[in-house]
Formats: sequence, structure tokens, C-alpha cells
Amino acid sequence: MVDLKNDNINIDLTNNILTLENIFQVNLHQYNDIIQNILQTAIKELQIEKNLNDIQQQWDTMRFQIHKHYRHTLGTNIERERGFIITGVDDILQALEDSTLLLNSIFIYCFFFQFFLSQFDKIIKHNQRSAMKTYVKQLNSQIEEIVIEMRKFLKPNEYNKFETVLTIDVHTRDTVDILIRDGINEPHDFSWQCQLRFYWLSKEDNLFLQQCNEKFEYGYEHMGLNDRLVVTPLTDRIYLTVTQNADPIVIEVNWSAQDYLLHTTPSLQIVTNPLVSRQFSPISKRIFANLAQLNAEYTRYAAWYPYPKMAVAELDPPSGLLQCGNVGEGFSVHLSCQQNGGIIHSVDFASYGTAMGACGQMKQGSCHSNKSLDIVEQACLGKEECSVPASYEIFGDPCFGTHKRLLVQIQCNPPQNNSYWNFIYLDPTLQDFLQATNGHSRIVMFSTQPVWLFKLNQPHIYPDNATQTDWGYPEGSQLVDDTMQALGDYYGRLTAWYTRGGFVDEYGRKQLSNYTYNWDYTEIFNEIEFEHKMTPEFYTRAYDAVIQGIRRHTNNTEMKYVGMALGGHYEFDWYHYFLNHSNHAPDIPLDMISYHFYASSKSRTDPVDYEAFFPQLDTFTDEVKQIEQIRKALSPETKTTIDELGIILPNDNDIDAPQFPLIYWNAGGAYYAYAWAKISRQGIDVVGHSQLVGYPNLPDLQLSPQFPSVSMLNWTTGAGTAKYWTSKLLIDTADIDNDEAVITQTTDMGEKSIFSQAFVGKNGRRWVLIVNKRFTDIVVKLPDSTGGTLQLINEASGFGPPIQTALTSDQIDLSPFAVAVIHMPHAELKP
Repeated sequence: MVDLKNDNINIDLTNNILTLENIFQVNLHQYNDIIQNILQTAIKELQIEKNLNDIQQQWDTMRFQIHKHYRHTLGTNIERERGFIITGVDDILQALEDSTLLLNSIFIYCFFFQFFLSQFDKIIKHNQRSAMKTYVKQLNSQIEEIVIEMRKFLKPNEYNKFETVLTIDVHTRDTVDILIRDGINEPHDFSWQCQLRFYWLSKEDNLFLQQCNEKFEYGYEHMGLNDRLVVTPLTDRIYLTVTQNADPIVIEVNWSAQDYLLHTTPSLQIVTNPLVSRQFSPISKRIFANLAQLNAEYTRYAAWYPYPKMAVAELDPPSGLLQCGNVGEGFSVHLSCQQNGGIIHSVDFASYGTAMGACGQMKQGSCHSNKSLDIVEQACLGKEECSVPASYEIFGDPCFGTHKRLLVQIQCNPPQNNSYWNFIYLDPTLQDFLQATNGHSRIVMFSTQPVWLFKLNQPHIYPDNATQTDWGYPEGSQLVDDTMQALGDYYGRLTAWYTRGGFVDEYGRKQLSNYTYNWDYTEIFNEIEFEHKMTPEFYTRAYDAVIQGIRRHTNNTEMKYVGMALGGHYEFDWYHYFLNHSNHAPDIPLDMISYHFYASSKSRTDPVDYEAFFPQLDTFTDEVKQIEQIRKALSPETKTTIDELGIILPNDNDIDAPQFPLIYWNAGGAYYAYAWAKISRQGIDVVGHSQLVGYPNLPDLQLSPQFPSVSMLNWTTGAGTAKYWTSKLLIDTADIDNDEAVITQTTDMGEKSIFSQAFVGKNGRRWVLIVNKRFTDIVVKLPDSTGGTLQLINEASGFGPPIQTALTSDQIDLSPFAVAVIHMPHAELKP
């Protein structure tokens, strides 16, 4: 018997094991209130929910072992049975130890932080700027010492303490650096007031938190005291909400003070993939309707390598008098001698199995169906054309469990030279794009070169299925033809197909399309450092060769070109080389350059981490400034398009990647609006939102993931997300080369929470862009906006256009990651 004296409960232990089922049998649920009170009191007092939940989960799942407990009778060696012990306590003690470690780190954080603040308050009150600089040096030295200590073997408790002190010191150093930089001398300056500050108030005999003009009694909560390396101002939501309710962020606009001319065009890119193609997609029609609705300029069309059949017009090299086919199981080899009115005269090679080799060099593999040649000859000899399926039902199965291919080589009579141009998957999507963007400037890029132009040990086997990805397609780094004429000819013929009604192929035959499309810019290749690992010298030669090839096959000297499309960063050697006109052939234009930027976050699903997009963009703008210095020095007439600017979340192309929350669409829209406005200050010509259509794993359509987080449209319905509607809002609102940005400031020091920029257009039209960069509600005040119109993209607007309302107050509520455009009421501007 176990005597629970406090509650007068007797439990009869008849089994060796006590389980939760046993406990329930004795109706312990009647004491649920007592247990709940204990847990709730502990949680309320300690605020360490995770650790207590671990303990509770351990209790819920544990099978406790029952052991008899013996003790010696006092003064004797006689052991007497004293009852039972429930084992499993070690697990509970471990959880409690973890809680103790967390409590230690919180205690250290609070103590050291309030000590720093008390000392720093004295410094700032006495305007001791030299003391601030000395303190920064001291902190840097201390940080180095801590890092050295943390490399040693430490107990968990010791490591936790060092880690906490390191967090404090890094945050403190960064804070003091900012205060020195901004010339903060008064304790009431906002940059200091916005910090979450810890004070021990002796009169209260308690620890208090202070932010802005609010004070909070500290209650063991660890909001803001987690394991972030840097605790930044205004990131602690519970305090931010309260303090901002008291004081909205004020946007101050000097409508008469011109800042810069708005020159940057908001645009986007569309990348070819099966969901875009009308041949495979149930939403293709709506996709292109939404593209047309944007009315965007400089839209970029990117035919990209992961789907070779949708990106490359000549997947196999011309093979002279020999004609070949090579397909995998489930597909058919198609052979034809109709070009010269002939018939299939001979079958030189046929193998169903693991044969390999280019046309004219095919060899049997270790797996081979002996019936291959007979079956193909029976199906094809004497016919103008034939089709032979690669199937074990026809050839038998020479090696069960091995993937097999059917390779065939024939000759025609009369002899026929053979090339393999095929536009069946390229034409429909480009046609839809050109129709949707008719009347607007556009950039067309067929980024992928046929891989057979490069030296390879074995021919690259591309997927037979047009919707199957081939991430390894860009093989090789050296061209077969070092003069690069074959490379130029490929792009010349490809461009002539769409703009000159067709082309003359490698054997002098006319290939007719009857297309006479036109577009403004041809972009030459994509992310060239990665695809085929090009060097600046190699790419510059290739760029020149492609332009010469296009001119050779189209006689079009008016076409403009976009160069580089760099995907990496701080690659300034590329810009120095490519933008130097002396490195190019005569008469080669440098009309425009392009480069890319994608932000990301640590977590795919935590909206708090989406706030990281914005400081990443700030870092990128510094890179843009350096690139602009090079461009202006070497080729100031060359324009710039940042034609891929977007976000790629972690594990984006994993089949089992968790779906991000809907608020991500708002974060992505806010990020693009912020990026466009920030980059516009540099005078960049175009900023392209990437991209119109991506998607996760779509098993119903048998499509593997294609960067779902970049998408601007809903991949199920084709409806616009907040990213799409943000782009449309900017395109519709901004009057490029007519609107003037004016001086705009806020009480949000350092733009940590919101971004705002005001513009003045023709006839006194005034508008303000406001972006909430935070995963929290923010209230802003825009003086004199009452009577104006608000267009708001937020969670409530969902997959629809901006919510439009008349402003009856100058205070505006912005939900997390909201984007707002305020059209100000008409007013006479002061000179």
C-alpha cells in the first residue's frame, strides 16, 4: 500500500508497473483541479512554458517502474520495507535542470543589462562621447575574450552563462555604435528611448523594463530574452504593442523639398515551367490574363534550363546523313525521311537496353535485347517514317529492374542531312507572353545553350518528359567550336524563327515559322558564373558572338541587349571587365546590364523571421552603390535592370518542405515595395519582381517543386497574391520620370519598423508609400492626410486587390507586413 496522507488516498499496487491507465482506474481525475492549479501557478510564476510542457509530456507518456524501498532501522543493521519508489525521476530532474539553465541565463541577462544601462545612463547624461568610444573598445576586447573561453570545454551551465554575456555584449556594442554614429547626446532621444531597458528601482525594490514612455514590472518573462545573437530595439512585441498604442509613428513630409526624380520602373519576370504552359497547365489562361492586367514595362521572359524541352530549340546536334533517336522506357523513337521524299533505307544500329553514345558512335551496353534490330527493321525499313515504342512488351526485358533506353540509327534514300530543331514546347508559351505584353517593352531571354555545343565525355541524356526537371543540364565549360560561331548561329537562328519568319539551318534548308514578332531587348544567358562556370573573359566573347550571330541571321541592328545577369555578389571584377568597351568586338553595344538578389530567412514558417528580409535588402543596396560607381566610370550610357529580385525560403524545392503561412505573401509584397523604393534612390532603371509563377510539389499534375516562395500567383487558382497586388499597385501609382520624391522622415529612428516615401507628381498629385516591416500591428500618423484615399494590401485583402477607403483620420493602422499607398487630398504646395 502507498499512503498518500495529504489527500487520504490509498492505492493498491498489485502490478509491477504503474501506468497512467492504472492511475485512471482509481479515479485520480477527480483531483484534476489541484493538478491544473499547480501547473498553472508554476507557469504563471516562471513563464518557462516549454520546459514545463516537457515535464508534463514526460508525465503523460512515461511508464513508471515500481521498486520496493528499504531503509535501515535507526541504530541497527536491519532493513525494513518502507514502501515503493516510482522511477523515471531522472527524466523529470533533467527537464528541471534545463529550466534552471534557462533561469540562469535570464537572471544573468537581466542583471548585466541593467548594470550596463545604469552606467551608460551616467555617460549619456554627462555627454561623454569619448567615454562611449572607449566603452566600445572595451566591449570588443571583452567579446574576443569570451569567444576564446567558449572554445574551451565548458559545462552546460557555464556555457549558457558565457553565451548570455556574449549576447549582451554584442547587443550593447552595436547599440553604442549606433548612438555614437547618430550623435545621440540626450537621454530622451528616441534612439535611446526605443531600446528595451532594464532598471532596478530601489524605491520599488523590483526590476522594471522601460521602453519609450512606458514602464513594465518584470515577471520572469523571456520575450526578447531568447537565444538571438542581437536583441534589437523595438523587437519585443509585448512591449512594442503597448508603447506604440501610446505614441503612433509620425511621418513628416516636406512637400516642397525635392529629393530625387523617380526613375525606377517596377517590373517582373516570368520563368517558363509546365504550370505556365497551356499544354500542361489548367491555370495558364488566367496566368497570362493576370500578366496582361499588370501593364508592366520591361517584363522579362526567361526560358530556363531545368526543363530542356521548354528552353532549348535544338536538343540534339545536327548529324549529317545519319538520323538517330534515343528515348527512355515509355516513350517512342520517331524517324522520318520525308524531307527529301525518301524512305528509310537502312537501320545501322538498334538496341533496347543500356546502349550509349552520340549519333554515329552508338554502342551496345551490357544489357541488350537481341531482338532490337529485327523489330526496328520490321517497323521502319522501306517507310517514309516510323515510330517505335521503347517497351519491354515489344523487346522483352533483357535486364529486369534496370532502366532501359531504345537507341536507333538509320539512313535515308535518297540521302538526307538531319538536324533536330523542335519548337513544339517553346512556341506556345512565348506566344502567350508576347500577346499578354503587347504594347509594352519586354526582355526575352533564352538562357540555355544546347549542351552539345560543349565538350563532354558522353552525350547528356535529357528527360523525355517535357515536364520533368533536369537540374544537371548545363554541363561542360569548354565549347567544341572555340571561335564561338556555332554558338552565335544557334541564337541567330532561334531569334530569326520568331522575328523573321524562319531561318536557314545548318544544311541550307529553310525552316519556316511565319512569325514576325518583335521585342525590345534580348538578354544573353543567365547567372553565368554558375551555368557552365563562365569567366568574365569567356562570357564577354560569348556575348559578342551571340549578338553577331543574331545580326547575321536576322539583319536586325536595332535590337538591344542585356548582359551578365549575375547571380552572385560582390563580383566587381565582372563589372570592371564586361563594362570596359575595349574588351568587346567593334560595334558591340552595352545597352543594359542585369544582376539578381534574393533574400531569405532562417525559418520557412515563422513570420517573425521574415523581418530579416529588410536588413538583407539594406546590405544589397550598399552593393548596388558600388556597382553603380563602376558602371558610371566605365559605361555611363549603359542601363541597369535588377531583373530578379525576390525571396527564396529555406528548402524551397524540397518535396516535403512545410507550407509557409499566408502572411508570407504579405511579407513578400512588403519586401518588394521596400526594395523598389530603396533602390529607386540609386536611379536604377528597372527592378523586376521574381517571379510570376512558382509552385510546390503538385502530385495531381505530376510536377516537382519549382520555388514556391518566389511565386506571385496562387499556383492552384492563378489568383494574385499580396506580392502580385503590390507590384500592380506600384505600377499603377508611380509615374516614372515625372514623379519627384520629396524629403520624408519619421519618428521611427533608423526605419526599424516602417518605411515611408512621399512623392509629388504632375498637377500637384501627392502620394505616400508606407511599408510595415514588422510582424506586428503598427499605427502611423500622416499629418494632413484626412480626406485622402488609402489603398491597403494586408492580410484582409487576401488574394484580392488593395482595400480602398477614404481617410477620416490622419492615423492609419497597419497590420503585419502591410503595404499602403495614401493619395493625399489636393492642396496648394508652398514654393
